[in-house]
Amino acid sequence: MVKVLLLYLLLAISVYAEGDPEVVSRTPVAPSPVIANSKDLGRTVVTADFDQSLSKNVSYIFSCSTFLAWNELVQLNGAGEIKVDQPNALIRILNEMEFTKDLISEQSYLVEAAKIEEGSIDSINERLRRKFKNPPTLENVPVTGQGALSFAYLEKDLSFGTPFEASLEVKFNGTIVSAFGYDGANKSDRYGAQFEVEYFDESKQEFVIQLISETKQDELILGLVNPEDSLRKTYNRILGLYNSGGSTVDSAMVEKLAVPKVNFHIDHHWPELLGRTITNGTWRGLKLLAARTSTHFRLDEKGAGVETFSYMRGEKSEPLQIIFDRPFMIILI
Repeated sequence: MVKVLLLYLLLAISVYAEGDPEVVSRTPVAPSPVIANSKDLGRTVVTADFDQSLSKNVSYIFSCSTFLAWNELVQLNGAGEIKVDQPNALIRILNEMEFTKDLISEQSYLVEAAKIEEGSIDSINERLRRKFKNPPTLENVPVTGQGALSFAYLEKDLSFGTPFEASLEVKFNGTIVSAFGYDGANKSDRYGAQFEVEYFDESKQEFVIQLISETKQDELILGLVNPEDSLRKTYNRILGLYNSGGSTVDSAMVEKLAVPKVNFHIDHHWPELLGRTITNGTWRGLKLLAARTSTHFRLDEKGAGVETFSYMRGEKSEPLQIIFDRPFMIILI
């Protein structure tokens, strides 16, 4: 069910970008990757809150890999939900949200949580290299015997059997941007088999399409509808339209298809997790020292690709000790 992962990402970054120059290319040429830290992007929000409210002129990236990394940490801790000394909304969301690795095809991910000890980092890096072509590498991880880490890496590459035309332009919220697709009714025979119109409302200019890759089991869904007030509600509406089977439009009827190209690599740190100390379970006393997510997403004439990596690391502090080892006062009242 790779559909879930890719739809989250597409919903967040392309459908409601509302003209965000940090995500969508502003020149009619193939966009280079936008490489940035989320804190430097004024109108791009990386969120783990599926009930995140939506605002105009803001792009949203939903981080599903953060849940997978957190779920592994929960299992390593062995006490149900994780409790911390300074609870907040993000920790509540991570504990309550039901997003598990069972929703994603097994060949697309590697998740793990483990005690950090000699050889453990090398072992994790080796498993990543064996499973993926160009995975991230864990480096400079302190090995103190008191630490633990959790990570989730997801990778998917969907290729179109025949690349769409790459040199289209589309006026996206008043700005000309680079796009892919085709232009001309006579070209629908060539490209029509690579997409299906699942919903089309001409009066509202709302539509939902599925782009079909060479791997038929994967579903790449694009929805352009008037957004609801949250990611969850908008996702549910698009998925409902997608599953309704109510479209009477055949792809062969479409004279022009134009989709803005998207290409970015964004790093995000989770300050809401940093410095929190686990107060229950096997890893009681573990203080979270690192919590970050890196997401690379590409959508163009050749297909779509996503790589997302979430990583959390903590150290147990030395146990508190009270030792009377110098002169002291005794008061008996």
